[in-house]
Amino acid sequence: MIEASAPSKVIIVGEHFVVKGQPAIAAALDVRSKARIEENLKGIIIRSINLNFEVMIPMELSGSLPKEVEPFRRILKTMSERYGKLRPAKITLESEIPVGSGMGSSASTFAAFTAAYSRYLGVELSLDEVNEIVYEAECVVHGKPSGIDNTIVTYGGVIAYRKGEGFLRLNVKINQDYAWLVADTGVRRSTGDLVRRVLDLYDKYEEVLMPLYHAAGHLAIEAAKALEQGDYEKLGELMNINQGMLEAIGVSTLQISEIVYKAKEAGALGAKLTGAGGGGAVLILAKRGDLNEVEEAIKPYTAKIFKTRITHTGIRVKEFNER
Repeated sequence: MIEASAPSKVIIVGEHFVVKGQPAIAAALDVRSKARIEENLKGIIIRSINLNFEVMIPMELSGSLPKEVEPFRRILKTMSERYGKLRPAKITLESEIPVGSGMGSSASTFAAFTAAYSRYLGVELSLDEVNEIVYEAECVVHGKPSGIDNTIVTYGGVIAYRKGEGFLRLNVKINQDYAWLVADTGVRRSTGDLVRRVLDLYDKYEEVLMPLYHAAGHLAIEAAKALEQGDYEKLGELMNINQGMLEAIGVSTLQISEIVYKAKEAGALGAKLTGAGGGGAVLILAKRGDLNEVEEAIKPYTAKIFKTRITHTGIRVKEFNER
């Protein structure tokens, strides 16, 4: 048996503005999805514990399948075309990441699936190859995604990303005096719908919004410097400014604002939505000594709270007979 896992992602600053070519800063968090492969003689069976389905995909990859299985068919088809073989298997998927929360649930699951199944086939994929395959699966779900999610869950760490230019890994200075919370609102939403809504607003008021987008780009550059210098006080301030920008383009909600303001009242240095907005999750930076107070303050407004950390490890693969 083989098990692979991949981290979740948060965007520290820059979401939505990245669509128009501005940089964004994304980080991998140690909240993970897993794919477990077992031998099977009856075809390729995919079982999702979180989404409560079990589907068999024919070895010839043909026929009508539920839409939630289509990204996995795309992955299998790519592997078959590139590496010339598939093997029957039972693949069990399980994730700690809330679906539709803006934490990269789909990309993380696709990355774990790709890494586990390629090892099962005896194919040694580079991280670059995994990243390409996961991006193809993300296109099935999201149309034309930015590429941030598949990149960060594959490689881990913290990256600066600009559309069309790829990514730059940041040399982040970790300070144990500071910690992260992710507050899931429990509200699910369509990333694609929100992106289109913001783009429509931009097209309607381009001259008004263009300076805001440029400012967001400068903010992302300053946030990258703060992370590399270990200046988390500055990073918190920049997160708060970025939240104001996201409010301005209409992707925050009353619930998000309540979490943001309650967190800051309780001592958080920075708090902002992460991802598309309209629900999803809120990212919070606080001094470690204030963490419990912040958590208690936001509990009434959240479905789930993750105390987590940035992980510099992306995909992990383990064979069960390894020690």
